Amino acid sequence: MKTVGVFVVLSLALSFLSGVDSDSGSEVNCERYLRVPRAGGVTLACPSIFLQICGTDGRTYTSECKICQHNLEADDNVGRMHYGPCKRK
Repeated sequence: MKTVGVFVVLSLALSFLSGVDSDSGSEVNCERYLRVPRAGGVTLACPSIFLQICGTDGRTYTSECKICQHNLEADDNVGRMHYGPCKRK
């Protein structure tokens, strides 16, 4: 049973990563995330995926969806600098 669980987790991770561009400094694809109404506007329903991404604004986001959520709510255009946390200066 453990083997099946590990296989399922790895399959999900690979399917997620296959839809993510591998180059750095690029735009994020926000079309894949569900928009939901909220008081005063719209937000995104982000899945519980923890894959840190350094935004072009120098902030570390917990997922690509969180960058999209920030862009939508702040009317911003942050992209992806690279995968992983941003380097502290």
